[in-house]
Amino acid sequence: MDPATPALARRQCCDHQADAVAERILRAAKQQLIERGVAGASMDAIAAAAGVSKPTLYSHFSSKDELFVAVVDFVRFKFAAHLGEVGGVDEGGGAVDEFAVAAFLLRMRELCRGAGALAVLRALVAEVGARAPLAVRGHDSLFLEPKRKLRAALGGRVDDAAVDALVGAVVWPVVVAG
Repeated sequence: MDPATPALARRQCCDHQADAVAERILRAAKQQLIERGVAGASMDAIAAAAGVSKPTLYSHFSSKDELFVAVVDFVRFKFAAHLGEVGGVDEGGGAVDEFAVAAFLLRMRELCRGAGALAVLRALVAEVGARAPLAVRGHDSLFLEPKRKLRAALGGRVDDAAVDALVGAVVWPVVVAG
């Protein structure tokens, strides 16, 4: 056995545990953001909800702003992973499978309804004056990335306005319905 193997295994185990702790912190911070907004969220409450000490929280995220940027990125990553790609498109410029496009849009709508992503965006928009870059980052993760995937899948077969209209028609009712 290579003498470095136990050290490597220990480091990988620690990395996995650190990732699990960071995810608990991110989930707790996301809930605080939804319930209280960035300004009302407390690092003490986040640490308590995550089941970690405040020094542990700060060892992962050096500031509240850094933590909430990470929350937006965490939500974006989860949203994109669950959304997936648009399937059923002929890359050669041929036919587009309308059912695949519809399925993609429906997944997007359902994710906006249930994943907490829209609640995070609403919380950020409520504080847009103080945290405009964070609100823009949240908006982009929910709307621009899915639009980019649709545009790429459709390969220029429809213009940007049509893609915007498709996404808007599917998501806007969810946004206004709450």
